Amino acid sequence: MKRFLGFLFSASLGALYGLFFAQKSGQKLRTDLKKSTNPAKELLKELRSVASESGKEAAQWAENSAELQTLLDEARNYFDELVEQSKGVRDATAESISEELAELGEKASAAAKKVKASATQQATKFKNELEKEVKKEVKTVAKKLKK
Repeated sequence: MKRFLGFLFSASLGALYGLFFAQKSGQKLRTDLKKSTNPAKELLKELRSVASESGKEAAQWAENSAELQTLLDEARNYFDELVEQSKGVRDATAESISEELAELGEKASAAAKKVKASATQQATKFKNELEKEVKKEVKTVAKKLKK
Protein backbone atom coordinates (compact mmCIF):
# COMPACT_ATOMS: atom_id res chain seq x y z
CA MET A 1 0.00 0.00 0.00
CA LYS A 2 2.85 2.31 0.88
CA ARG A 3 4.46 1.77 -2.51
CA PHE A 4 1.18 2.42 -4.29
CA LEU A 5 0.73 5.72 -2.46
CA GLY A 6 4.32 6.59 -3.27
CA PHE A 7 3.66 5.84 -6.92
CA LEU A 8 0.51 7.99 -6.94
CA PHE A 9 2.39 10.81 -5.28
CA SER A 10 5.22 10.47 -7.80
CA ALA A 11 2.80 10.39 -10.73
CA SER A 12 1.06 13.51 -9.41
CA LEU A 13 4.37 15.28 -9.07
CA GLY A 14 5.27 14.18 -12.57
CA ALA A 15 1.99 15.52 -13.97
CA LEU A 16 2.50 18.85 -12.22
CA TYR A 17 6.05 18.96 -13.51
CA GLY A 18 4.77 18.24 -17.00
CA LEU A 19 2.18 21.00 -16.82
CA PHE A 20 4.67 23.56 -15.56
CA PHE A 21 7.38 22.62 -18.00
CA ALA A 22 5.23 21.58 -20.95
CA GLN A 23 6.27 22.47 -24.43
CA LYS A 24 3.42 24.97 -24.67
CA SER A 25 2.32 27.55 -22.16
CA GLY A 26 -1.28 27.49 -20.93
CA GLN A 27 -2.17 30.60 -22.95
CA LYS A 28 -0.60 29.17 -26.12
CA LEU A 29 -2.44 25.89 -25.58
CA ARG A 30 -5.79 27.68 -25.20
CA THR A 31 -5.07 29.75 -28.31
CA ASP A 32 -4.21 26.62 -30.28
CA LEU A 33 -7.37 24.91 -29.01
CA LYS A 34 -9.54 27.86 -30.10
CA LYS A 35 -8.00 27.79 -33.58
CA SER A 36 -8.23 24.02 -33.88
CA THR A 37 -11.04 22.35 -35.78
CA ASN A 38 -11.12 19.56 -33.22
CA PRO A 39 -10.16 21.07 -29.83
CA ALA A 40 -10.89 17.88 -27.88
CA LYS A 41 -8.45 15.97 -30.05
CA GLU A 42 -5.77 18.64 -29.57
CA LEU A 43 -6.35 18.73 -25.80
CA LEU A 44 -6.10 14.94 -25.59
CA LYS A 45 -2.93 15.05 -27.65
CA GLU A 46 -1.41 17.62 -25.26
CA LEU A 47 -2.56 15.67 -22.19
CA ARG A 48 -1.04 12.50 -23.64
CA SER A 49 2.22 14.35 -24.12
CA VAL A 50 2.14 15.62 -20.54
CA ALA A 51 1.17 12.18 -19.23
CA SER A 52 3.97 10.57 -21.21
CA GLU A 53 6.51 13.02 -19.79
CA SER A 54 5.06 12.54 -16.31
CA GLY A 55 5.28 8.77 -16.64
CA LYS A 56 8.88 9.01 -17.74
CA GLU A 57 9.69 11.29 -14.80
CA ALA A 58 7.88 8.98 -12.35
CA ALA A 59 9.66 5.91 -13.74
CA GLN A 60 13.00 7.70 -13.56
CA TRP A 61 12.30 8.80 -9.97
CA ALA A 62 11.30 5.25 -8.97
CA GLU A 63 14.41 3.82 -10.62
CA ASN A 64 16.65 6.38 -8.96
CA SER A 65 14.90 5.74 -5.67
CA ALA A 66 15.63 2.00 -5.91
CA GLU A 67 19.24 2.70 -6.85
CA LEU A 68 19.53 5.15 -3.98
CA GLN A 69 18.08 2.61 -1.54
CA THR A 70 20.54 -0.02 -2.77
CA LEU A 71 23.39 2.44 -2.38
CA LEU A 72 22.25 3.34 1.14
CA ASP A 73 22.01 -0.35 2.07
CA GLU A 74 25.54 -0.95 0.78
CA ALA A 75 26.83 2.08 2.68
CA ARG A 76 25.12 0.84 5.87
CA ASN A 77 26.71 -2.61 5.45
CA TYR A 78 30.11 -1.06 4.81
CA PHE A 79 29.75 1.09 7.92
CA ASP A 80 28.81 -1.96 10.01
CA GLU A 81 31.91 -3.77 8.72
CA LEU A 82 34.09 -0.79 9.64
CA VAL A 83 32.63 -0.74 13.14
CA GLU A 84 33.44 -4.43 13.59
CA GLN A 85 36.97 -3.96 12.25
CA SER A 86 37.54 -0.99 14.55
CA LYS A 87 36.47 -3.14 17.53
CA GLY A 88 39.13 -5.68 16.55
CA VAL A 89 41.74 -2.94 16.18
CA ARG A 90 40.69 -1.50 19.55
CA ASP A 91 41.09 -4.87 21.27
CA ALA A 92 44.48 -5.49 19.65
CA THR A 93 45.62 -1.98 20.55
CA ALA A 94 44.49 -2.38 24.16
CA GLU A 95 46.39 -5.66 24.44
CA SER A 96 49.51 -4.11 22.90
CA ILE A 97 49.33 -1.12 25.23
CA SER A 98 48.83 -3.44 28.22
CA GLU A 99 51.95 -5.41 27.27
CA GLU A 100 53.99 -2.24 26.80
CA LEU A 101 52.83 -0.87 30.16
CA ALA A 102 53.81 -4.13 31.88
CA GLU A 103 57.24 -3.95 30.26
CA LEU A 104 57.64 -0.31 31.29
CA GLY A 105 56.62 -1.24 34.86
CA GLU A 106 59.32 -3.92 34.97
CA LYS A 107 61.93 -1.49 33.65
CA ALA A 108 60.86 1.16 36.16
CA SER A 109 61.09 -1.38 39.00
CA ALA A 110 64.59 -2.43 37.91
CA ALA A 111 65.66 1.21 37.63
CA ALA A 112 64.24 1.96 41.11
CA LYS A 113 66.22 -0.98 42.56
CA LYS A 114 69.41 0.36 40.95
CA VAL A 115 68.75 3.85 42.31
CA LYS A 116 68.08 2.41 45.78
CA ALA A 117 71.28 0.35 45.70
CA SER A 118 73.31 3.32 44.53
CA ALA A 119 71.77 5.63 47.13
CA THR A 120 72.38 3.06 49.90
CA GLN A 121 76.00 2.65 48.79
CA GLN A 122 76.60 6.39 48.70
CA ALA A 123 74.88 6.89 52.08
CA THR A 124 77.02 4.15 53.64
CA LYS A 125 80.17 5.66 52.15
CA PHE A 126 79.19 9.13 53.41
CA LYS A 127 78.41 7.69 56.89
CA ASN A 128 81.77 5.93 57.07
CA GLU A 129 83.64 9.08 55.99
CA LEU A 130 81.68 11.14 58.50
CA GLU A 131 82.46 8.67 61.31
CA LYS A 132 86.19 8.85 60.43
CA GLU A 133 86.10 12.62 60.48
CA VAL A 134 84.21 12.68 63.82
CA LYS A 135 86.71 10.23 65.42
CA LYS A 136 89.58 12.30 64.11
CA GLU A 137 88.08 15.49 65.52
CA VAL A 138 87.33 13.78 68.87
CA LYS A 139 91.00 12.72 69.13
CA THR A 140 92.12 16.25 68.27
CA VAL A 141 89.82 17.77 70.90
CA ALA A 142 90.86 15.16 73.48
CA LYS A 143 94.54 15.98 72.92
CA LYS A 144 93.86 19.68 73.37
CA LEU A 145 91.97 19.02 76.58
CA LYS A 146 94.82 16.99 78.04
CA LYS A 147 97.30 19.80 77.61
